[in-house]
Amino acid sequence: MARKNILMRMLLLAAAVGMWHGVVFAAPGCASPVGQSKSLEPIVDWYDNYIRPNRHLPADKAAQRLTKPQVEAFIEVLGTFNRRASLDQMELEGLVSQVIRSYARAPDFKGIDTAAVENIYKADSGQRLDFSLFCISPKTLNTPDDAFSVTLYGVVVDDCQHVGIRGLVFTSALVNGSPSGQCKPDLFFTKMYIWPLPAGTNEVTFICGKDTGGCAR
Repeated sequence: MARKNILMRMLLLAAAVGMWHGVVFAAPGCASPVGQSKSLEPIVDWYDNYIRPNRHLPADKAAQRLTKPQVEAFIEVLGTFNRRASLDQMELEGLVSQVIRSYARAPDFKGIDTAAVENIYKADSGQRLDFSLFCISPKTLNTPDDAFSVTLYGVVVDDCQHVGIRGLVFTSALVNGSPSGQCKPDLFFTKMYIWPLPAGTNEVTFICGKDTGGCAR
C-alpha cells in the first residue's frame, strides 16, 4: 500500500511538472516567423508567415486573412515605421522612458508584454504609437527578466544593415536573434503589377537592461 501511495505521488508530481512546463512555454511573447503558409498570393503568405504571428491585435482581427491590396498598404505603413525606429532609436525614447518610470519600483520586467505597455503609454504629442507594428517582451541579460525588448518585424535589408546602437537609448541590439546576426534579403512583389514592393524578412530586437533612469549601459 505504501509503495502504491509513493508511486501515485510520483505520478502526480510528474503531471504537475509537465503542466508547469506547458504554462512556461505557452507564455505570451514575441513569436518567431512560421514560414509555412502557402497560397496563390505570395505577398499574403509573406504577411501570414513573417508578420501575423507577431501582431498585437484583437482576436477577431488577428484571425483575419488580409487581401493582397490590404497587405500592400500594410507594407508601406510598416516600412515607414521600421525605418524610423531602426535607424533612429530616439523614435522609441518616449516609449522606453515611460516603461522605465512605470517599472522603477519593480525588481524586474517579469510579465511585461505589448498589451501591458500599451496600457501605460501616453503619447507626448497626441499621436499614439501603433502597437500592432512591433512586439514587447521580457529578456534576460544577467538575472531573469532584468531587461525588456522591443522587436521590429519585416525589416527590409537596407534598414537592417544600418541598425546601430550609438549609445542613445537601448543597451544592445540583436539582428535575427544575434548580436552579430546577418541580414536576410527581401522578398519582392509588385504593386499594381508595375511598382516594385520590397517586403522585409528581418527581425531587429532592441534590448533595454533595467537601470535607474534609463537602460543599463
